[in-house]
Order: sequence, then C-alpha cells, then structure tokens
Amino acid sequence: MSAEPLDIIQQIIEVNSSITNLLGTTVSGDGEVYPNVAQEDVPDDMERPYIVLRLESDGMEQNDLLGSALVSADIFTEGDRTLARQIARNLERAVHNKVYTPSNEQVAGEAVQTFRRFKYEPPQPDPSVKCVNIKIFLRYYRDDLLE
Repeated sequence: MSAEPLDIIQQIIEVNSSITNLLGTTVSGDGEVYPNVAQEDVPDDMERPYIVLRLESDGMEQNDLLGSALVSADIFTEGDRTLARQIARNLERAVHNKVYTPSNEQVAGEAVQTFRRFKYEPPQPDPSVKCVNIKIFLRYYRDDLLE
C-alpha cells in the first residue's frame, strides 16, 4: 500500500503543533476541528492563515520501492508577513533532513526522509495577502508499481 506524497506531508504538518498552533482552523460537519491545510485547491470557507500543498513532481529512486517527490507548500496569511515567515520557519524545521522509521507513530510508515529544498516569497496580486513558498523533497515507500 502506498500513500500519496501530499497526504504524507499533510500528516507531518498536522502532528506538529509548532505549525498548527499558528494556522487557522476549520470545523467539520461532525464537530472535528482541523488545521487549515489544503491540497491543490482551497475551500471557499477556509480562512487565513493556511497552507496549500501542491505536487510538483513524483518520480522513482534507483529501485521500485522508493518514490521521490517534490511538494510545494504555499503559506498564506492576511497582511502579516511576519506570521507567514514564522510558519515557514517552523515548517522548515519540521521537514529539514528528517528520517522516519516504520515504527514512527506520528507519521505514516510510508515516509522515509524529508528535506527542505528552497524558500521564496512570490508576489501576490492582492497586497493584503502575504505568501511564503517552501519546496519539500520527500522520499517515501511505494509498492504500487510492483506486480
């Protein structure tokens, strides 16, 4: 069974309170409270600050059991560049040069290793919106190509 790269990175974010404490929250229909982390598209009712995860590439390592992915994490805040940078720093700390073992209870066993690759602040059409982008490199177990 293989997990998707965006799911793995989202799980790493959601178990890290130094990140989630700085994000907005969304209450689900059953009353569960979730940190504002979205994949690809942001729901209309999600308020900033939030993180949007996008998959930029998904490949294979030297063997058929290890995948490698580049995930883009866009951190959006409402007019507060300092908060966007703090969330970015905490995310960088959470993923830079980390190794995961199958027995790690906080992160799915599919994650092998993460690295922070790049960070930049893309301009936004709305000057009240601040954004910091972080590129995260992920190595993860995958067996979906095995017969």
